[in-house]
Amino acid sequence: MKSSINSDEPDFLKNACDATRILSKRRQLFDVKERLAIEKANYEKRCMELEEKERELEAQAKELLQSESVIKDRKSELARLTRRIADEVNVCSELDKKAAALKRNIQEKQQQFDQQEKLAEKFNMHRDACTSEFLDKYELRNLSRERMTVDLESHDRETETQQAKTGQLSQASCSNADCLQKSLEVVTLCDTNTCYESEGDN
Repeated sequence: MKSSINSDEPDFLKNACDATRILSKRRQLFDVKERLAIEKANYEKRCMELEEKERELEAQAKELLQSESVIKDRKSELARLTRRIADEVNVCSELDKKAAALKRNIQEKQQQFDQQEKLAEKFNMHRDACTSEFLDKYELRNLSRERMTVDLESHDRETETQQAKTGQLSQASCSNADCLQKSLEVVTLCDTNTCYESEGDN
């Protein structure tokens, strides 16, 4: 018994028997299964590609996260360095102020030292002048004492010579006069010494 005619069948199968139609359907089914297998293989290949792409995207996402973490660390490090630089600038500014103050202090100390050095120089000059003047006066007084000593020794020698000539009796009779004469000579020598000292002071 022939099956009902299908409007979708080709014209050469409309009058064909059922066996021919079955073979045709099997051929069509085989073609569909082959196309399905090809599509399935393409689909699996596409899925594998998508999975590979997804893994690549996940790896990129991880790299981006790591990059963001690194960027955050770098930002925090940059902020820390910025604060440190600001602190260093403040410290340098304070050190500059201290250095300027020390420089002014050193200049003031140098001025005081220069003034003290000038005063010390004047004092040394005055001391040297006073020392020289004192030494001159001391030498003059020594000369006066030496002259007076020489005069006294000369007087003593003259007195001894006179005593030897006149003898013991004449010496006894004239002792008062000799003593008076000697006193007068001593007074004369003292006046001479005083004159020498006054000349040395001048």
